Amino acid sequence: MRFVGVLASRVKILRLKAGIFSMPQKDANTNEMPIRILIADDHEIFRRGLRSLLESHPEWEVCGEAIDGQEAVDRAKELNPDIVVLDITMPRLNGLEAAQLIRSEAPHSKMVILSQHEPSLMRQAALSAGASAYVTKSEVSRELMMAIETLISPGAVGSEETAGSL
Repeated sequence: MRFVGVLASRVKILRLKAGIFSMPQKDANTNEMPIRILIADDHEIFRRGLRSLLESHPEWEVCGEAIDGQEAVDRAKELNPDIVVLDITMPRLNGLEAAQLIRSEAPHSKMVILSQHEPSLMRQAALSAGASAYVTKSEVSRELMMAIETLISPGAVGSEETAGSL
């Protein structure tokens, strides 16, 4: 039985490296679909940290990753995630440009913009681009989970009030 577990783990790792992600599966305990999250950041170590943080929540799954803004748009269109977490500074398309395109290509997806810049400088630009929340990278470990919980809660609209409080 242990061999099967090890094999399954290796297959999952190979699928992740190949960019192949499973379709969502219902949670056997709650009979609900997991919250599917796409991560877009050009720094691999930061993406890995975000993946680990987000997958620590039992009802969430990271359905894909992107290394630049254009790939984020393409993956959002392909995967139709519930949440897209976008770094603001990426190659090809920055996070704001990608958010505008994702808003039209995957309107179901709610977006969270991450940035090293202070909120007073970028929050309004993120909201105007279609993001529902803005989190500074220095506060990710405390505020990202709360932002996503707020966005997926029943009745959440991703309004300026929601984003402004995060």
